[in-house]
Amino acid sequence: MVVRFEVDACLPFRPASPHRKPRRPRNGTCRVKRIPPPPPSAPPINEPVHVAIIRAGSPVPQSYLIELKTYSKSKKQWSRSYPQLFLSQTPHIYYGAHKDGTFSEIKKYTLGEPHLEAIDQNAQAGFRKLKTVLTAVQELVRKYGTNGRISLVCRGRVLEVYQRENTGSCLPKYALALFKP
Repeated sequence: MVVRFEVDACLPFRPASPHRKPRRPRNGTCRVKRIPPPPPSAPPINEPVHVAIIRAGSPVPQSYLIELKTYSKSKKQWSRSYPQLFLSQTPHIYYGAHKDGTFSEIKKYTLGEPHLEAIDQNAQAGFRKLKTVLTAVQELVRKYGTNGRISLVCRGRVLEVYQRENTGSCLPKYALALFKP
C-alpha cells in the first residue's frame, strides 16, 4: 500500500546547532527560499526513472505542523477537515475566513483543546466505520497473499473489491524494489 501525506505549513522552527545560537524568526514569520518554476512541459517518460533523494533543510517536529483551510463566512466544514487533522495527527489547523476572496480573520485551533471535543465526538462514528473497512481490506490482502492482485474501486458510496486476472504488478519492478527490505 502506498500512502501519500503532505503538510501545508509549520510553526517557525530552527533546530539547535553547535555552530550557532538558536533564534526565533521576527514577527513569527518564516524565511522561504524561492524555487524556480518547472519547465513548461516535460517529455514523456518511457524508461524507468530512478529517484534521487536530496536531503535538505532539517526535520520538523510533528508538534509544529499546521493544516491550512479556508471557509466563506457562513461555516467551517469540520466534518471534512477534522478527520484529516486527526488521522494525520497534525496538531494545528488554521482557518482563514473570507468573503468574495477577501480574508477577514484567521482562527487557530489545536487538537485536544476543549472547543474540538464535540467535533471529535461527532467524528467517532465515522472513525469506527473506517476501522471496519480497513480491517476488511487488511483481511482481503492477507487472504490473497503477496502474489494476489486485488483492486478496490469506489463507485458513488459503494466500495467494491475485484480480483484481477492479470497477475502482473501495476508498479514497475524497480519501484517495487523500493519497498522490499
